[in-house]
Amino acid sequence: MTTVFLLPGLGGDERELAALRAGCAPTLRCLPIELPDWTELYTRALTLDQLIEHCRLQIETLAPTGGVRLAGYSFGGTIAYALAAALIRSGRRIDRLGMLDAPAEPHVATTSPSLAGRWRRFATAVRDRDVTREVCGTMAGLVMRTNNARLLLSIGRLRRFHLPFNIVHHLNKPITCRLREKLLLDLIDRMHADQAPLDVPAVLFRSTRQHAIDAAPDLGWNKHIRSLQIIDLPGDHHTVIKPDNIATLCQAFVWAMADDEAASKVTDRAIRAVSA
Repeated sequence: MTTVFLLPGLGGDERELAALRAGCAPTLRCLPIELPDWTELYTRALTLDQLIEHCRLQIETLAPTGGVRLAGYSFGGTIAYALAAALIRSGRRIDRLGMLDAPAEPHVATTSPSLAGRWRRFATAVRDRDVTREVCGTMAGLVMRTNNARLLLSIGRLRRFHLPFNIVHHLNKPITCRLREKLLLDLIDRMHADQAPLDVPAVLFRSTRQHAIDAAPDLGWNKHIRSLQIIDLPGDHHTVIKPDNIATLCQAFVWAMADDEAASKVTDRAIRAVSA
């Protein structure tokens, strides 16, 4: 069975990536890479290099020898690129690199909604009876903008309590996203300063409905990777990993990330769906 190390997006995406892992079994064994909690990112002021080393050590522990296959969704895909470069520098071989709707350009990474967009999102939350998530997200945004260390640490301590309406989760997720996004933008700046493209077999799984109207077909990756294959998938950045599209994503993922023998077992129908 082919092993792929899988990195999550800005928000963790636990449920969606669990569905991806399950849908790719038994052809692929997708092992999740754990990222530091936001409280660790904040209190230790983890740098981009420390984050990459944190991921590299997990891979070295689970697979100390041989080639490595890496993939990640969104933020995780861009970190996978940096992780691949770090593994190559340490003497490891990268057999495949997969990036699922991952950004290589700053404007692609910046997805802050407009005021009208926020109102639409809040109206949707009211309709779906999910107001807690939106209110907590707004509160977390205000806290992050003030950069009040005492208040942030107090929010971190709330996880010790069982609060109603899943409040702790709804507060932690937007804070995690904002802290990780800072590291993402740091990485994109570094990528553009480094002119040497990575020489690894890489696949970009690109959602067909991009939020940025001027998003390039390669999302900016051809500057940074010598050999890039692009596979278009249904949905937008968020829905490409949702239940309606997960079957097509799993077919594409197995076809692109498995070794040649395993990939050949994917049915002709699946390959046509991937290539369509």
